[in-house]
Amino acid sequence: MNYPKAKECNEPFVFDNKRLDDPYQWMRDGKNNELLQWVAQENTLTDNFFSKHQKVYQKYLKRNRERKSFPAYSHITKSPHGYVMTKQILDSYQIIETDFQFNEKRSFETLLSTIENTTFFSGAICPNDENIAVFHGLCDGYDRPSLFVFDLEKKKLLYRADGIFSYVFEESGKCLLYGDAQADVANKTTHTYLKRYDIEKGEEECLFAYPENAIMIEGYSSNEKKEAVAVVMRDYSNNLIYFQTEKGMQPYSMQAQVINYCGKVAKGQILCSFIHSEYGQIIVYDPQEKTEEVIFEQEGIYIKEAVVINENIYVLAAKDVSSVAYVISDDKISEISLPEECNVSVAGQSKEDGKVFVMIESFNLIPQLYALKDDTCKPVFKENNPADPMIQIDKVFYPSKDQTMIPAYLVYRKDAVKNGKMPTLMYGYGGYNLAMPPSYHNPFCGIDVVDWVNDGGLYVQCCIRGGNEYGEKWHIDGYRMKKKNCFYDFIGIAEGIIRDGWTSKKHIAINGGSNGGLLMCALLTMRPDLWGCVVASVPHTDMISFVFDDRGPMYITEYGDPHDEEQFNYFLTYSPFHNIQKTAYPAVYIQTGECDNNVPPYHGKKMAARLQQYNTSDQPILLRVLAKGSHDRGKGETYLKTVSEMQAFIEIALGQND
Repeated sequence: MNYPKAKECNEPFVFDNKRLDDPYQWMRDGKNNELLQWVAQENTLTDNFFSKHQKVYQKYLKRNRERKSFPAYSHITKSPHGYVMTKQILDSYQIIETDFQFNEKRSFETLLSTIENTTFFSGAICPNDENIAVFHGLCDGYDRPSLFVFDLEKKKLLYRADGIFSYVFEESGKCLLYGDAQADVANKTTHTYLKRYDIEKGEEECLFAYPENAIMIEGYSSNEKKEAVAVVMRDYSNNLIYFQTEKGMQPYSMQAQVINYCGKVAKGQILCSFIHSEYGQIIVYDPQEKTEEVIFEQEGIYIKEAVVINENIYVLAAKDVSSVAYVISDDKISEISLPEECNVSVAGQSKEDGKVFVMIESFNLIPQLYALKDDTCKPVFKENNPADPMIQIDKVFYPSKDQTMIPAYLVYRKDAVKNGKMPTLMYGYGGYNLAMPPSYHNPFCGIDVVDWVNDGGLYVQCCIRGGNEYGEKWHIDGYRMKKKNCFYDFIGIAEGIIRDGWTSKKHIAINGGSNGGLLMCALLTMRPDLWGCVVASVPHTDMISFVFDDRGPMYITEYGDPHDEEQFNYFLTYSPFHNIQKTAYPAVYIQTGECDNNVPPYHGKKMAARLQQYNTSDQPILLRVLAKGSHDRGKGETYLKTVSEMQAFIEIALGQND
C-alpha cells in the first residue's frame, strides 16, 4: 500500500537521561498542522481501502443500521414520581424519568443539549425538591467528567464542577457530596477531595483532602453533615475508607487491600474486605468501637460488590467467572436463583421499594433489567429474548506460559465442525480489576456475539489475569511488573484452541480497546505470526510517554512508573511502539479519536506510522482517526460507520487467508 509519509524527527526522545529512538514524538501535539495533514491522508487511505471493498462494508453497515439494539439501564434512583435512570443503546446515552411502573415519562435531552458537546452518563433528582436535578457528563476534550446542577422549572444551570467522578445526594436532599480530582502531572499525583455543595445556599466546602496520590474519592452519607463516608481509590485494586467521627475523618484500615463500602444496617457499617481473604468477606463494622464481625465468606465464591437495602444485604459474586447472588437477612444467607452463565451488574436501588435493580445478560441472553427483592430475582420488563437454541457456550481452561490455567468462553453453533480454519474472533481486556463475564455485545468492534456465531464463527472471550475473575490476586498477577502475564494468558488460549482443532493462526482475529488496545498491540508485536487480523481501538501503545499524559498519575497506579529504572526496563520489554520490528505483520486496523481524554490519540498515530514503515508483508495497516471521537468509536452515524469498518476489515482479512 502507498502509505502517507510521516515526518520523522532526528532528535532522540530523552527520558530521565535515557535516549530512546522515537522519530514520531512530535505527534503528541495534536494541533500541529503537519500532523493534521498526515491524519487527513491516513483517513483518505482508509476510505479508499473500504471503497475497494464496498460490498463487504455495505453489508455490515446495513446490518448495523437495521439491527435491533437492546437498551441497558443504569444509575437508577428514586424520584418524587418514579425513577430517574440512564438508558444506553450502543453508543447513545439518554437520561430519562419513568413512573413507578417504568413507563417512560420524559427525557432531559433538550435541557442537557444546552451544554454543548457533552455526553451525559447519569442524573438524579433531589429527594426533597423535584425541581432540582444533578447530571454527570463528559465534555469533549476534557480529561475528567463534570457535574451540573439544574433548576428544572427555570431550566437554569445553578452550579458546575469539573474533574468530578462521583456524586450523591445527602438523604435530606439539601446538600450534594462529590469527589473532586485534579491532576498534577509534574508531580506525578492527582489531588483528590471530598466536597459538599449546599444547594440552598449555593456554597461548597471541602470535607476531606487525601494527602497522597489517588485516582478518586467517592462519598456516601446517610445523615446530613454527621455520617459522611469517604472511599479513597488509591489504585484500581486498593481502597481506603474514612468515616466521619467526632475526631474528624478516621480511616477503617491502612492496609493495602480492596475495601468497598456497601451501606449501613442497624448493627453497623457494611464493608466488603479482601484484607484477610482472597475471596472477600462481608463484615459489619462499628466506627466508634472499632469492632467488626464477618457475616459472609465462602470458599470459591469471589465477592464483587454488595448493596444494602434497608436491613437486607445483597451480595453479588462470581463462581468460575459467572455471576451468583445471595441475600443476607436476619443473619440468614439465601442464594438467589439466576440464569446460568450470566453477568449481573447493579443498575440502581430503591429503599422505598426494598429492591436492588440489576442488569443481567449472557452471550445468548439480551441485556434485561431485573429486580432483586428478598430471595427473588424477577424481570422488570417483559422482553422477547431472541435466544438461539443452536448456540453452544463452553467454559474451557488453557495453560499460560507459567502453567496457570486461564478460563475462556467458547461460543459456537452446535452444528459447527472443527475443521481447523473456523473464523475466530477473540476478545479480552486484562486490567484495572475488571472481569470479563458473559456479555451479549462486543463493546469495541460492535458485534453481537449471536451474529458472529450464526455467521459460522467461533467467538472466544478471554478471562485473563489483570481482571478480577478470581479475586484480587488475579488482578495483581496481571499488573505492574507482572503485566506480561496478561499477554501470555491470551496467547495460551489462542494456542489452545488451535491445538483443539478449532482454527489456525491465519483465521484468528483479535480485538480490544483502551487497556485492551494495549493488549492487542502488545500481542501484535510479541507474536505477529499468531494472528490473521488485529483490531485495536483507542490503544495505549507508548508505555514510557504515558506518564506525561494528563491521566498519567492515575495510570501509574495500574501499570507502574517508568521513572523507576527497573520498571522502565520492564516496560521496554513489551511497550508496543518500542517493540515494532521489520517483520511481516498481519492486517491491522487502529482507531483513535482527536478528543480522547483517556488515551491521547498520539498513541494510535505513532503505532500506525511505525507499523506502516516497518511492515514487510502485503497486509494493510490502517489508521482511522475520528475528528470528534473521544474514548469511543464515535457517536451516531460515525459509530455505525466505524464499527462497520471494523467488522468488514475482519472479514476481508480472514477471507484473504483462506
